[in-house]
Formats: sequence, C-alpha cells, structure tokens
Amino acid sequence: MSTAAKPVFFSNQIIDTWSEGKKIAIAENVLTVNKAPGVTVQFMLDEAYRFVKTSDGSPDPHQLIGKVRTVKQLEQMGAEAYMNSCIYKDIAYDVEQGYLGRPLASGASAKVEAAKPPPVIEEKVVEAPKESKSDEELLSAFLLNNLGGN
Repeated sequence: MSTAAKPVFFSNQIIDTWSEGKKIAIAENVLTVNKAPGVTVQFMLDEAYRFVKTSDGSPDPHQLIGKVRTVKQLEQMGAEAYMNSCIYKDIAYDVEQGYLGRPLASGASAKVEAAKPPPVIEEKVVEAPKESKSDEELLSAFLLNNLGGN
C-alpha cells in the first residue's frame, strides 16, 4: 500500500546552504535534491512562510504558530507578510521565509507534472516539527524514510 508523500517546508536558509554545497538544483520552481549518487527527488515549490511565534511573545489566538502558509493562502486570509514578519488581524508574528515543496513523481512523469500549475492547497496545513533537530537533519530523515529510491 502506497501513501502520497506530504508537502515539505524548505527554509531559505536550508536552500542557500544546500545550493552552496551543490546538493540541490532549482529550475522553473522545481527543486531537485541529490539524495544519493544517481538518485534524486523533485519538489514543485511554492513560496511560503512558517509561523514561528508571536512577535511580542503573547499567546496565539489564531493558532498559526508551527503552521506553514503559502503566499496565496496568506493573501486569501488577508494576512500581510514582509521579510520575517507577518501581520494577521491584530497579531504580529515572526515567520521564517521559504518554500512549500510538493513531491513530484519520479522519471518522465515528473517532467509532465512539473509543467502543470501547482494546485491550490488551501485546506492543507503543514505542522512544524516539535523536535529540536535542524531543518537539514529533519529533511534528510524525511527523504530517507518517505521517498526512498529502493
């Protein structure tokens, strides 16, 4: 039984680090991760923000902390994001800029799927990990556990 892979949040920091180390390539909003020699995994990217905390440390009445929203979702909510800040209704949040990556099928079908516009993922929410591991460690574990090329 196969389950569909979930979207993954890639912070700008991890994208920059991996780009410098030539671990990834990005072309036409498709991120290709070099998982192992000759093994790659591809993701369709949408600009997104991960909510880290309220700017003043107050409780989060909108329950956004730990969630990821695409730019389109933020626009639909009426939220305004700029750099590492986002204001939603009456609350200012610290956010992390990055991309929400939808895993693409491998092989030739990935090229066809990459040409399609990304679907609207309004109701999907990606929870931030509750562990204190780095983004790189968490993403590596995810790729090895869920997208194995075996």
